[in-house]
Amino acid sequence: RKNPGNYQQQNDRPPPSGSVVVYCDGSCPSGNPGPGGWSFVIPETGDKVSGGEANSTNNRVEIIAGIEAIKFCTEKFPGRTIFIYSDSQYLVKGAMQWIGKWKRNGWSRGSGEVKNLDLWKELELLVSAKNTIFRWVRGHNGNHWNEVADKLAYHGACNQARKHVKGHKTITLVIVDEIEKDLDDGLPCCDAEDSFFVETSCRLLF
Repeated sequence: RKNPGNYQQQNDRPPPSGSVVVYCDGSCPSGNPGPGGWSFVIPETGDKVSGGEANSTNNRVEIIAGIEAIKFCTEKFPGRTIFIYSDSQYLVKGAMQWIGKWKRNGWSRGSGEVKNLDLWKELELLVSAKNTIFRWVRGHNGNHWNEVADKLAYHGACNQARKHVKGHKTITLVIVDEIEKDLDDGLPCCDAEDSFFVETSCRLLF
């Protein structure tokens, strides 16, 4: 993902003392649409949360990751500012730049209705009621917590694939099981070869 321009200078500034820092991510390894996973991690407390949708898109699970992160932090850290780091420009720009304009325009844009409208409306309510800042981080660039979130989201997508293929495509179950046996800090290790097999297996179904 490319640098979203004017966010770089802002991203270089450390969050104010007392803020809650969260890294979130979404994953749709079989393509769009397909089984999707979302996740967020909180370095301060070590909290790691993930989930998924059976039939989703990468953009949807990216937004869901942000929504779930805000809900979790609002309950666990009342009154604290939330800084959410994501490698999705769609989520960061949507939350920080576009969402206000969309709302003023009746949730429409030049090309028609805003996509993933249900999620954007939910996110807008959460952001307006809570001091939340979204920041962009380059994906797959050595940021430890971004990588942890990435693996968790992938794991969430794999779990969705498992639910769909159970009793139908044994090969996918075997592949996912093998990935989950290769653990790295308690997370599934998904290298390029693993990704190829899971993506190929999921496409047999969707």
